[in-house]
Amino acid sequence: MTPAIRDEWDKHQSNFARRWRRSMVARKKINPVSPEESKNLRQQIGLINIPHASKTAMLKDCHLIEAAIATERQIISLDATARELFSMASHNFKEIKDVSWVNPVHDSGKIMAWLNDGAPVQLKWQLGYK
Repeated sequence: MTPAIRDEWDKHQSNFARRWRRSMVARKKINPVSPEESKNLRQQIGLINIPHASKTAMLKDCHLIEAAIATERQIISLDATARELFSMASHNFKEIKDVSWVNPVHDSGKIMAWLNDGAPVQLKWQLGYK
């Protein structure tokens, strides 16, 4: 877990999520990670031809992409809007095409089996998948 992700959780988590996270920390299931901010990715977002509000949303969630690149190239998030924005822009960003972004609600029937199998690469969940 990166400092940016931890801060986001601290702002938005429910009581259930707080208890779950404490449990995961106690069982050493959450590893701290401090990825470098990708100035290149942020500059590229600034250059793509999309509305300013979409760029702002992408920059707000860029820390998720940076964490994925620094670890196992996987994101599990409910944010379908951010996923769609990064997916549409993935042809501009070679480094994110193979990042998997899974929605735990939308893909709930498949995600548990995927996680239990060790989360192998699933092309259909990658941002660059067409």
